[in-house]
Amino acid sequence: MVAFSLVGSSAANVVRAEAAVTPSPLASAANRNGVAPPRIVFLGDSVMDQQGAHAVELLRAAGVAARVEARWGSTLFTPGQYRNGKPVPRRAAGDESIHWLSLGPQLVRRHRATHVIVELDHNYWKPPTDSAGRPITDLDSPPARRMVRAQLSAFVGSLRAEGADVLWVAPTPSETVGRRLWPAMRTRLAELRVPVLDPNQSVRRTNGAARAHTRTCTGETADLFLRDRVHLTRLGAGLTGTDLARDLAARLRIRLPDSAAPGQPAVAIVPVDSGYYIVQCDGSVFRFGAAPALRGARSRIGAGAPVVDASAAPNGGLWLHRADGTTIGLGTTDEPPTPYVARTKSQPLQFDAPTGGFWRVDRQGRITTHDGAIDLGNAVEVLPTDPFARAWAIEHPRPPVVDAAVVENGLYVLTENGEVVALGAARHFGDTADLAIYTD
Repeated sequence: MVAFSLVGSSAANVVRAEAAVTPSPLASAANRNGVAPPRIVFLGDSVMDQQGAHAVELLRAAGVAARVEARWGSTLFTPGQYRNGKPVPRRAAGDESIHWLSLGPQLVRRHRATHVIVELDHNYWKPPTDSAGRPITDLDSPPARRMVRAQLSAFVGSLRAEGADVLWVAPTPSETVGRRLWPAMRTRLAELRVPVLDPNQSVRRTNGAARAHTRTCTGETADLFLRDRVHLTRLGAGLTGTDLARDLAARLRIRLPDSAAPGQPAVAIVPVDSGYYIVQCDGSVFRFGAAPALRGARSRIGAGAPVVDASAAPNGGLWLHRADGTTIGLGTTDEPPTPYVARTKSQPLQFDAPTGGFWRVDRQGRITTHDGAIDLGNAVEVLPTDPFARAWAIEHPRPPVVDAAVVENGLYVLTENGEVVALGAARHFGDTADLAIYTD
């Protein structure tokens, strides 16, 4: 049995469901050409909840209807799904475990999925039984291999029967019991002609072991896995989610924006029209509300010159300001402001209020008003009332505030992990913060 950290007593049954988005011009063009855009559902366990949620954000930026349906701690190999050497296609009364053999097809029908991306590689709970009724505890035994063959055949067949193409995601290089089944699983998937996606290059060393950490685009060292050596950090999920989305997009001929999935530090929020952009230090751009689509500039950001700030161009589009003083334009032909002096934003941040006076915002989100500016309250982290969640939040404080922006009689406050707090007349359209659960 694999152990993992949880937030709250019900976290083992967390469902990560991303809402479908309004199709972008890309998806609309596909419809006009008579080719329906893909509808993608990611199914799986807690690791899928993490990296799949990040991949979804990148696919949604391309106008693809994508969502995650993940169940923490779940597996295909339970007594309720495989008993006495045979798959159990329907959930029995009283069985409280996740029953993927019946749940998977239901989710495909519910979301009208054309493609299903599965990751059920990490867990192995109470052992199922072989044809003689004995628990299957030796995962290298012939009964275990027969179980793998039967379960994968039943599960893949049930998804295909709903009209969906099936792809599988290889396990991360983490320490889980379920991964011992992976060699047999991969053999059977090949026989079933199920493509396998491997998004783990960024979190794996050349010898196949897990990488402990890497550097962010700001040059700071950051962990890739949590202390349980199973689950991913936000950065680790962002890197694997990027590779997962790009591998899938290449197979489905989807053109993704020049951005990575959320994971790198956010550096700027830029309000435009009825929406705003969140910009990461690697040049990735995420739009919310009615902000027009932009491609991002990830491939144009060189080492040692991350994006440190961003601003709206007068006639539409963005300017991304880099640490070396250069500026990259996105969706604009306007000449950028020159010279741009790149510098660390001083704390507290200070902004002129539209009605006079000014606001100051510190790293914790405390806001002070000066010279008659409207009192907006604060953007500090609100601790949960649940004792367990409150203790966890105190031990793991919210990342610091990195930017803020004035809009009408309001203010947007942005934290390093992409959380947006809207104050006053500012309207919240979403952010890139809590894509999944991150604990250590």
